[in-house]
Amino acid sequence: MLGIRASGMERNVERARWERRSLVDTALNIKEMMAKLEKRCVVCWINNISAEHDLSDCEWMYGRCLVCLDPRHKIGQCFRARYGRGACCFKCGLPQRLGGVHIHGKIATGECEEGYRDKMGPLCWFMWRNNRWKRRLEACFRSQWKEEEFREWMAGVEELEITNGVRVMLRDWGEIEVGTR
Repeated sequence: MLGIRASGMERNVERARWERRSLVDTALNIKEMMAKLEKRCVVCWINNISAEHDLSDCEWMYGRCLVCLDPRHKIGQCFRARYGRGACCFKCGLPQRLGGVHIHGKIATGECEEGYRDKMGPLCWFMWRNNRWKRRLEACFRSQWKEEEFREWMAGVEELEITNGVRVMLRDWGEIEVGTR
């Protein structure tokens, strides 16, 4: 009987180690991704266009909200995603710490790195507003959303203690930068 309990405990310990390694690997992938996207426009990056400019300087963004990319309103009238407490940075939606690895900002003061705010949200909104990318997004996550539902889903946390928006970024990062397309 003691042997059965011990082997069950060993499996639990091994699973916990695997989960921790997975969180650390995800954190390191996020740090690498953000370092490379730091001075790049995510809208141009996702479309394989020269992206050596900020989102606010992008030609495609003219007349669009910088938060959700809607051409019908400006940033001041935008309904922003509300990120859950403790799961991520309330400004950009990226984790500040994951698996013991510091990713960005200062959790105690709510500080966010320069340029992080215009990465995850605008990338997700671009994909949702573009028919070609929207079909891929909906197929990958097996969902279809209205605008309000998408905003809530993007800010939600389902796996690995990261927002769904970060999951979208990591998936596309792997396809575009690593070449798994």
